[in-house]
Amino acid sequence: MDSLPPYQEMNTNNGQYTPPPPKKRRRGAITAVLIVIILLLAVIAIPRGLPILFDFLENQTISPIYPTESSVITNSTPRFEWTALKNIESYRFQLSTTFDFKTLLADVVVNDTFFVVTEPLLENRTYFWRVMPLNNGEGEWSQTWDFFLGHDVFTRTFQWMFEWKSIVNYFTITINIPGQEYYEYSLRERTPSYASYVKSDDSSIKDLAYKLNEIAEKRKFTQYQKAEFVLSFVQNLEYLSDQKTKGMTEYPRYPVETLVDGGGDCEDTAILFVSLIQTSILNFDGVLLLFKGNPSHMAAGIWGDSLTGTSYFFNGKYYYYCETTSPGWRIGEVPEEMQDIVPEIINC
Repeated sequence: MDSLPPYQEMNTNNGQYTPPPPKKRRRGAITAVLIVIILLLAVIAIPRGLPILFDFLENQTISPIYPTESSVITNSTPRFEWTALKNIESYRFQLSTTFDFKTLLADVVVNDTFFVVTEPLLENRTYFWRVMPLNNGEGEWSQTWDFFLGHDVFTRTFQWMFEWKSIVNYFTITINIPGQEYYEYSLRERTPSYASYVKSDDSSIKDLAYKLNEIAEKRKFTQYQKAEFVLSFVQNLEYLSDQKTKGMTEYPRYPVETLVDGGGDCEDTAILFVSLIQTSILNFDGVLLLFKGNPSHMAAGIWGDSLTGTSYFFNGKYYYYCETTSPGWRIGEVPEEMQDIVPEIINC
């Protein structure tokens, strides 16, 4: 990889990069009219269909009773419980240390709506569980639920909005980050190599990528929409000045630090975004884009066949600009102050 400038150059003369304002979107009157019509139709139609609807949901949806989604527990031999489905007498239960269930701790069939762990689980880590109804064959797996076992944990809930099909949708994700993982990174000395901060294999980053991907898959996002969805998550983190939060002119954060701290400045959010998209779950190719100046700025770049907008050629591929510090900026859209600057591309 080419040599990188010292990280202190990100803000020279104690200058602080000011993120661009949120990108404003226009929504046509036609969309608003259609929404009103749909709501009126719903008011008329829903009462007639409520009995059928509730009966359908009751028969089709399994929900966790304990442990609930993203909860923190301290009992190392928990009793897993879930809601019953009509006409179902047995269930297949799975417990794993990984979101893909490749490392199973339990895979059993029970004739009830609970399962009790007999061997104590290890503390200070995240677990995943799911249930499948059995009735003359296997049904569909329930949603995957995660929980954290132990006391040393940072629980963070993130809320953000993403415009999809001309409608602003609101999303919430809760993640549990082991304290040991955060402390390990916070004690590391800062280095001048920005690429070294990208950590796509960290368990917390992969868990977050899994949750983002699960939402995107459920809504049938295209690959392009999925990338913008992840970008919107990062853009809605709080912009935190290193000088105000760390008492330093420049303090690059590792992705786990950015999540626990609830935000960061331009290099922190760019590093987090590249770390997320390059996980094995999301499987995009990303780079960091360093714009030198006074102050300097960092953004991210993502490679994709169906992307449009401003891109930069590197290693035989075009990487499209991703602004990570302010909401509403789409892939390929570059703030005016960066449009005439050729960035240094940092391979990750």
